[in-house]
Formats: sequence, C-alpha cells, structure tokens
Amino acid sequence: MLDEPALELKQTMNLTGYQISCLLEAASSTPPETPLIIVVPPYSKTMRELLVTSMYMSYNGFRACRFDFSNHVGISEGRIFDFTLSSAIEDLRAVIESVRSWYPEARMGVISSSLGSRVALRALRDRSDVRALVSLVGVVNLRATLSRILGRDFIGDYVGGQPLPDSREVLGYEIGRRFLVDLVERDAFSLESAKEDLRACPFPVVEILAEADTWTEVHDVEEVFRSSSSSAPRQAYVLPHTSHKLENNPSAARLALSLAVVILKRELLGESLECDDVISPSFPEIVRRNRVERGIERSVTIRNNLEGESVPVQPRASALDSSASLKMQPARSSG
Repeated sequence: MLDEPALELKQTMNLTGYQISCLLEAASSTPPETPLIIVVPPYSKTMRELLVTSMYMSYNGFRACRFDFSNHVGISEGRIFDFTLSSAIEDLRAVIESVRSWYPEARMGVISSSLGSRVALRALRDRSDVRALVSLVGVVNLRATLSRILGRDFIGDYVGGQPLPDSREVLGYEIGRRFLVDLVERDAFSLESAKEDLRACPFPVVEILAEADTWTEVHDVEEVFRSSSSSAPRQAYVLPHTSHKLENNPSAARLALSLAVVILKRELLGESLECDDVISPSFPEIVRRNRVERGIERSVTIRNNLEGESVPVQPRASALDSSASLKMQPARSSG
C-alpha cells in the first residue's frame, strides 16, 4: 500500500520581487535525494489543475514540485493582464534555483505542456542540472498557434509595423499588448527560435504529441526535432486521434502521463518500465485531493486579501478515467 503523499506549500521569489507559490508533493517516507520533477503549468491553468500530473509523479516514487506563474491565474503574485513569456521563463528559473537549494542532492526532471513547454525550452537552455524534459502537446510555433487561437496574425501585424490593440482576450483572460511585444523582442515566437532553444538543451527531450492537435502541427514539432544537432537524445511519440486538450480525453491523458513516468524513470533512474507498470491515482483519490487543494487555495487567498494583495484563483479541475487505454505509436520517422 502506498504512503499517502504529503503536500507542502512553499514560497520563492522571482527577479522582480514577486512571490511564487510552489506545492511540493511526495510520500512521507521519501528521502531528500529522491529525484524531483518540476511540473510547469500551461497558460491559463493553475497548479491545482495539474494535481493529476503531480500525483502520477509521487505515486511512482518521485517528488513533485508544481507552481503558479506570477502575473497569472493562481495564488502567486501579479495580474494575468501583465503576463509575458519572459516573466514565465524567469519564474521557472527561480523555481529551479529554489528547488536546487531545498534538495541539493536530488536529480531533477521537468514535465511541461502546451505553452509551458515553450517556456521550458527557453528557460532550460544550457542547464547541466536538468536530466530530462518531457513535453506534452508542447507549442513550438507560437506565431502559428496564437494566430489559430486569436483568428488573426497579430505578431505578423506588429512585425510589419501595424499597431497592436492595448489588450486582447486570450482563452478567457484579458492580456496586455506587452505579451505580444515581448514575444517579438525575445525572439520566441517562431519555429526557428524553438529549434535554437532545443539545440541548446544538453539533456534528453521527449515530446508527446496529439495527432489531431489544431493548435500545434505534428510536422512543426517533427521539424524542430529533426533540426536538433545536440548529442542528447530526442524522441517524439504521437497519441492517435487526440486533440490538444488532453483533459478532454481521459484515456489519452492517462496514457500520456504513464508514458511520461516511464521516460522519467529511464532518464533519471535508469529503470525500465512499461506503461502498464505505472501506478495511477484512482478517481476517488483525485476528487479527495482536489478538495484538499481547494482548501489550500482558499486559505492563501484569504491571507493575501488580509495583507492587501488580491490573488485570483481559477477553480477548474480535471479527472482521469483509469480504466481506458489507447494504442500508442511512435512519431513518424524524421529520416
């Protein structure tokens, strides 16, 4: 029988002085040198919405660390209106440095998804203290993805000299024009920039793609991976008949997270597992954990309100059906 994972809320700070909330999770008997997996949030999701990912990690012997971006939804400081890729990159770097100080002997891996994967590729360049990155439905061509989401190529407009609106709704949240300006200034919007960032990652990187993803083209990801001249391993897998939003396909999400565990076990511990060997949280366990973490959110929000800092919390949750399965196929050959 598994030890009930313990949760620990910790705080760190980014370079601008904003507080970042982190939630660490591990079985009570986990030693400090146990490999640690940092869970990077995608845009518009809080760390509570990644509780299933974290549970997969802790149930299978890892320590997990989730966090909320600053200038974002969740319980870290700042408004999502001010969100930029640069601020997210610096947040991830700050979390890595803090984790390294909290657990200096632990091997470190990273799991990310969607826009969080583009954040990870840039933030993890040239890092020797990361053993592996697993990306789920990772965005590589931000200009193309944003054009599909927004229905207009705003980055092309800006590069071409046209003015941008002061703000724009992106997936239900009003975001300032600085978000788009930052992508151009940091050269993080193009397929070429993703290629350069991947080449600079000196550790294994694995992408788990969704075949029917309308936000990220499979051929874009394959092109990025083909261009990587790094000696570190690169792999890609395709989940058949699956869209970008894995939370809407519980069986695909379960398979993706099981595969992530298999990859991280291999790269951090040298262990060989099959997806069927991975321990999955049950639906009642997920529901119970969600209830606990809602309580954590409420307590932090009340405290911040008393201290004069109003922090928005996005109350969504997802659950996985552990009874379903999908056939997994490797990505098409890159030649």
